[in-house]
This record gives sequence, C-alpha cells and structure tokens, in this order.
Amino acid sequence: MSIIKNKDPINLVMTGPRGKMGQSLISLLHSQSQRSASVSSDEQKSINLIGFLGREANHLNKLPIAVSLSDFSETVHCVIDFSLPDFSLKIASECADKGIAFVSGTTGFSPEQMDRLKSYSTKIPVLWSANMSLGVNLALALAKLMTQVIGDEADIEIIEAHHRHKIDAPSGTALRLGEAIASEKGAPLSELAEYDRHLSNEPRKEGAIGFSSIRAGEIVGEHQVQFEMEGEQLTLQHKAYNRSIFAKGALKAAMWIVDKPSGMYCMNDVLGLN
Repeated sequence: MSIIKNKDPINLVMTGPRGKMGQSLISLLHSQSQRSASVSSDEQKSINLIGFLGREANHLNKLPIAVSLSDFSETVHCVIDFSLPDFSLKIASECADKGIAFVSGTTGFSPEQMDRLKSYSTKIPVLWSANMSLGVNLALALAKLMTQVIGDEADIEIIEAHHRHKIDAPSGTALRLGEAIASEKGAPLSELAEYDRHLSNEPRKEGAIGFSSIRAGEIVGEHQVQFEMEGEQLTLQHKAYNRSIFAKGALKAAMWIVDKPSGMYCMNDVLGLN
C-alpha cells in the first residue's frame, strides 16, 4: 500500500450509501466542502470521497457506484464500511488483495465471520469498532474500571435502545461493553451473558451479565450499564443524539489508519486509549 503524506488527500470509497450511517457520512463530507473534509485540526490529511460500493446511491451525489473495488479507476486508499456482514467481508477480502486499508463499523458478525475479518489484517490495516464515538470508547474503559472496583459486589445489567430498523440485538456496542466487563471478571462473555430470561424461569445466576434491548422509533443509540449493589446503584450511561459523532469517528479512523502497518486496530488505538 502506498504511503500517504500528510498533505495528500485520502481517496475514500464508502459502502452502504443509502443506509443511516452512509447518509450521515455523506452529509458530514458535504457540509465541509462537497467531497472532502479534514475533521481534525491537528491533522493535515483530508478525505476525498471518490465513490460508493453497494447497489444504489443517493441521486444527489454524482459519484460512481459499484459492487467491486475493481470498477474504480482512481487509486483507493481506504474503504469505510457500514453495511451487512456478508457484504462487508466481501469488500474486506478485496481490500486485502489490493492493499487498501479497511475501516468497518458493521455489526452483527458471527464469531466465525469476525475471525475471517481478523485474518485479512495480516495483509492490510483493518480497524473494526462496533461504535466509533469518543464517548462510547471512554465508556468501555470506565466499564472496565468499575468492574475492577465493584464487579464482585454488584449485579450488572446492560440496557440498550436503538431505532426500530436495527436488525441485530443486543447491539454491537452492548456486546463490547459486556466483553469489557467479562474480561475483568476473568471469563468469556458467553459464560456470563443472560439474553433470554423468559425461556429459563429461574433466579439470576451469580456473576451474570444481563442484557436488555429496545427497538423503537428513531432512537439513535443509548447504552446504560447498571451496577446494582446492596443499598446503592451506580450507572454508566451514554446517549447519542445524532449520527455525526459516529461519522466523525469513522473519518478520523480513516485518516489515522492509511499509513499504519498491517494489523487489527480499534478506536482505542486511534484515540490513544491503549
């Protein structure tokens, strides 16, 4: 993959232009200069949106749309992906073959699909995050800290809410929160998670991490982690009021990753939280 100098624009291709996140990314780019943006004052790189991958694009954008990266004549430096797992892996495979950085916020991957995504990081830099906002990534770090201090004394519940069109439940961010908590407890999330309590009709298990999902209206995204202790409750909460926070994070990730070596990255790397 070619090295991008600080002042060189990054040629970006985006998946899912008709989706909610695709539209948010397009709006952000247009608001900053039609096709390009520099979303961080301490970075001189800029984004040049050159096309879309998918079946249909917004008619207001006079840019090419294709189902394969091979259809783009211009050099592509990075793909930002907010789509569905099968299509995401197809594009990630093409990126690996062509040496193109891949940034994905797609959720709903099975463990096997996530292993496939990680395998491509041996050839290219791959960044995957269930949520690209600064606040959520700070919340993940705080959830770990809270578990370290009071995790053995508390019943832990994760409650998330999203718009009625979201397919996967629990959300990818809720699962990330659960994984962060489970790792501090020294066990895989699969051993601690409780999803469908109505099927079991039994008391809460010691050390369990409970999940509840709400799908209604146009809720952008809400996540709450409750630590219920004897005589008190401690709650960690994050609310997203619009999708621009995720779009800004995705563009920041794209600018950060293009000159990185092959490997699997996350937003903690972008934000220096590691």
